[in-house]
Amino acid sequence: MNDPIRPTILIVDDDRRIRMLLTDFLSSTGYNVITAQNGREALEILKEKSFDLLIADVNMPEMDGIALTRKVRDLDMSMVIVGMSVDDRKNDILKAGADHFLLKPLDFRHLKSILNSFSKE
Repeated sequence: MNDPIRPTILIVDDDRRIRMLLTDFLSSTGYNVITAQNGREALEILKEKSFDLLIADVNMPEMDGIALTRKVRDLDMSMVIVGMSVDDRKNDILKAGADHFLLKPLDFRHLKSILNSFSKE
């Protein structure tokens, strides 16, 4: 069961540096963080554990963030989904069911505002 004081976030990105950067930032601001390298790995993790928030890169090998978002929504998993990409794929990820979008390089002020709105929901 998730700690009600510390929401749990799944970060999905094929770039190890992005996973580490987000993990460091989110852990330091009070979140439990688990990471996956692609959408397929993320789905396996999602079968075992529930999350409050999913942050997924749009462009990944094996299963991209758009396919992952669709699958999560099809499975009716209840969590906030944030898509992120170096190119502006905002419309694509939002149409797939994401709640928010982050453009890379990451703007941590924007991420913080998303987290603040998420924690109030």
